[in-house]
Amino acid sequence: MTGEVRALLEQLRAASQYERTDVLWKFDHNDPATREALVAVRRHGPGRLRGGALHALACVAGEPGLDPADVALVERLVRIRLHRDDPSVLSGCWLRWWSVRSDDQAAVMASIGLHDPRPVTLELANTVLETIEHCRAGQPLVYVSPPSDGWTTITGPWCDVFYELPDHPGRPAEARATVERLSAEFGEAHAFYHGERDGGSTWLVARDGATVRTFDLGDAEGCTGEPLAFEQEWMDANGLPGRPEDHFDDIDLPEVFYDFFPAPVIAAEISDTPRWSVPADHRPGLPVIATLPGFSGAAPFPPATYTI
Repeated sequence: MTGEVRALLEQLRAASQYERTDVLWKFDHNDPATREALVAVRRHGPGRLRGGALHALACVAGEPGLDPADVALVERLVRIRLHRDDPSVLSGCWLRWWSVRSDDQAAVMASIGLHDPRPVTLELANTVLETIEHCRAGQPLVYVSPPSDGWTTITGPWCDVFYELPDHPGRPAEARATVERLSAEFGEAHAFYHGERDGGSTWLVARDGATVRTFDLGDAEGCTGEPLAFEQEWMDANGLPGRPEDHFDDIDLPEVFYDFFPAPVIAAEISDTPRWSVPADHRPGLPVIATLPGFSGAAPFPPATYTI
């Protein structure tokens, strides 16, 4: 087994950036002997393979498979590289996030009960969230942005207020109640869902403790409350009477309608989209992965193909 692992590590060492993932998935993810062989390389070398062994361990075992010294090494790399990240917004196959009107990241996390925040780079946070979304493993982790333009965002499957997910049964009602409570505490809070794969796009606006508007681009019955001011202005500018949902079945609906109402566009209009970072010269916080309430200590990052 050690020979097979070393051969794969040699392949990994020679692989291009685009080939590394394929090589990493050749390691046996279910074999304890593979993990033991990788740990042995990390501890004893040869030196040229130690870096690859760290990547392979993270892929087959996740953070629980790493020595404390390796976890500390990764955290040091994050701190070094974090400030090199260019400001960017989150993207993924499915995005579920809240926007809370507050420039106090710590206060928002404390109100929700999030704990043990860990600074992350763009690449690291993106991997954690994509793994949670695709594997549906119920990982108790969310991404929390540094405040931007007076808003703090929280992102992850746990934030879904619209659809019940198998790893978070009964969650939507509880999540919606939390968003309303946050709006009472901070004045306003929004919830969004956007599916790159399924085309879904829904959003909710709560103010002063109550939901004032919900919108579901695929379901008129999922729309409640009066259109917001920006919606009415857009409808007037495009010569459309009534409410946006009144026109869902209109075969003559202008195509631009579908370009305007996806959740990321709405979020950019009324609050904020999940951001990885803001410029370092006026950064009021750090992008972090935090652990959900009810989990003791910091939840470990799951097995995945990581890039720091």
